[in-house]
Amino acid sequence: MEAHKIVKTNSEKLFSTVIIICSLGYFIDVFDIMLFSVYRLQSFKDLGMNLNDHSYILQITTKILNYQMSGALLGGIFWGIMGDKKGRLKMLYFSIALYSTACFLTAFVHNIEQYSILRCITGFGLAGEVGIGITLISELVPRQKRGLAGGIMVSIGILGGLGAYLSYKFNIHWRSGYALGGILGFMLLLIRTSLHESTIFKSVHNQSMIKKGNLLFIVNNRERFTKYILLLGLGLFTWFATGILVTSSELFAKLLFPNNTINYDPALALVLCSIGYSLGDISVAVLSQRLKSRRKAIGSFIFLQLLMLILYFSNFNSSTTNMYICCLLIGIGSGYRSMVLVVASELFGTNIRATVTTSIPNFARGSFLLTNFLFQIVGIKWLHFTILQSALYLGIGICVLSFICVSLIPETFSKNLDYIEQ
Repeated sequence: MEAHKIVKTNSEKLFSTVIIICSLGYFIDVFDIMLFSVYRLQSFKDLGMNLNDHSYILQITTKILNYQMSGALLGGIFWGIMGDKKGRLKMLYFSIALYSTACFLTAFVHNIEQYSILRCITGFGLAGEVGIGITLISELVPRQKRGLAGGIMVSIGILGGLGAYLSYKFNIHWRSGYALGGILGFMLLLIRTSLHESTIFKSVHNQSMIKKGNLLFIVNNRERFTKYILLLGLGLFTWFATGILVTSSELFAKLLFPNNTINYDPALALVLCSIGYSLGDISVAVLSQRLKSRRKAIGSFIFLQLLMLILYFSNFNSSTTNMYICCLLIGIGSGYRSMVLVVASELFGTNIRATVTTSIPNFARGSFLLTNFLFQIVGIKWLHFTILQSALYLGIGICVLSFICVSLIPETFSKNLDYIEQ
């Protein structure tokens, strides 16, 4: 009885420690990535740009975001492969050190070239945080609690966007904001030393004949490649919502209620969407536990996000306040990213688990380039839809695709993770 009590206590302590530290890591990840969104105009002004030159500001914004996105895409592959080859914890340490240094140095930039390069490096470093964190959690906590653990981690971490917004609203200078992001990262690095590598990874790492972190394992097998593509399909709506519906919500507000006075803060809309993501992530985790099914929980939220999409373009959205509400609800409906990552970690063997779980969210983030192309070029330029029609039709199409993906993906609730891919 005493031995059982000790084991249970240690298990609960491990569960709590892993959740808290990985949640803090993702919080700082989101905080750092959101700094550019909230400080963009303030930093551009200090760097000598004319904020009234809207076309130039849009051009520079797109350039920096593309650098940041490119870094994230490359980092998503690199950290995942190295996480499978060298260890989950080692790569977390290196990635934190890299993005913290780059974020801190951004406080001292003097031109757009320096700004772009450092945001690219920051994006590269940040790319490893959530995927490797979910992988570590999945391998360390009891299988019955994996979904809940992942939901807690992401729901707390996504509030880093709120932290970035508050630093802006409290009039912290943009250079100080970037310096703070870097300092927080280095503090996290010290805290992370209390974590231990997963025993599941250790058992595979010690076997030199097992190939680890091999991307070919994903593409050279039809079943594995299909599962990977289905996971990517489930991540499309989140970045469509963030990159188009919420980031450009001020434009949509002017089109949806042109006769109303608009006093709108796009940064607040992003924060409300982030809070929605947080609420959605924890809700889908609880629902998954209750239903004992990943697929049913994700499917329920896809249906919810479709309803929120329709509400966004309905007569309900007829004022600034209602637009803020819609951004919050869009976030809630799209807030199942944590469950998608948990499913990713459960669908693949230990020798490529970090590669998959780390690359999926970053490729999903990169899918914004595709959705933006479909929205602006295909919808508006080629098919001659209005801006509202193009966004609505594209959103509905992505929801339909998400339903197809979740219906085809295998159920993974409470799956044993101690296996490898051959």
